[in-house]
Amino acid sequence: RASSPAWSHCRVSSMALQRRIGTALFGTGECARECYAQAMLQNPDMHLRALWSQDQASAERFNLEVAGCSLEVFHGDAGLNQLLLHPNVEAVVVALPSEV
Repeated sequence: RASSPAWSHCRVSSMALQRRIGTALFGTGECARECYAQAMLQNPDMHLRALWSQDQASAERFNLEVAGCSLEVFHGDAGLNQLLLHPNVEAVVVALPSEV
């Protein structure tokens, strides 16, 4: 019998090897609320970390009602720039009306 490598005795689950992608959602409207956020929160490969809206009150209300205050909230132009530089956000989903 051939000897097996030492690592062959270790059992590592596939879940331990997977890493969830840190994501952000741009938008707080009906489509963002009803479709995108729900899909992102339920996707085992995504970790919805942040939210951006032009309006601070909309972003905070969305965070409370949809995500149970689990998101980092950004708003306005300055917030957009901060979010785009966020070290834990690797992908964004844009759910904005065409005029924004």
